[in-house]
Amino acid sequence: MLAAGLPDSSRIKRGKEPRAELLLLAAAVDRLGLLFWAHTKDGSRGVNRPESIVQVLTGEKKIERATAYASAEAFERARARLLGENHG
Repeated sequence: MLAAGLPDSSRIKRGKEPRAELLLLAAAVDRLGLLFWAHTKDGSRGVNRPESIVQVLTGEKKIERATAYASAEAFERARARLLGENHG
């Protein structure tokens, strides 16, 4: 409560949250990493997405993305692939 009125440059606030400049640089690196990843085989398949540096710095938890399937067969193929099964 007492720290709320202190300036952002105070020692206690600098240790508590990442500075704005650091977050901006981390965001730029995140975007650049995504651009490179998008042009890889993993990126074209949507797997092994690079971890966000901003999320690491801020302590945010990742939100898992939901996946939708056009048919039951598409779901079963994806399930088999994830489980390492080979169903022709």
